[in-house]
Amino acid sequence: MVGLLIGGSAIAGPWVNINPGGGGAFTSIGAGPTGIIVCGSDLAGAYRSLDHGMTWDNIGSFRGVPAAHVCAVGFDPADERIIYLGTEIGLLRSGDRGETFRALEPIHRVRRLPLLV
Repeated sequence: MVGLLIGGSAIAGPWVNINPGGGGAFTSIGAGPTGIIVCGSDLAGAYRSLDHGMTWDNIGSFRGVPAAHVCAVGFDPADERIIYLGTEIGLLRSGDRGETFRALEPIHRVRRLPLLV
């Protein structure tokens, strides 16, 4: 799977546990057209990779994601900068490749986002 995401040209290093220490699971994953990958978590918000999965950083409350459970990830097919996160408190949107997020109004509970093709 990693070979498909990065074109088989890079070798990934060993996996490192970066969860908050209480267990948890990854609930969703999505990849944008520029190599950004976002993975939703049930305890720690989401994780983002800007380099096809070679490195990851946490997307949490310091970036405007007030919910711990991210159950859906989506990318805008027309604008590579726009990322959506479905959470237990509603739908969040980033217009800057996941640097910051804001809630879309009105906030509703999101169960599933349709696949944008």
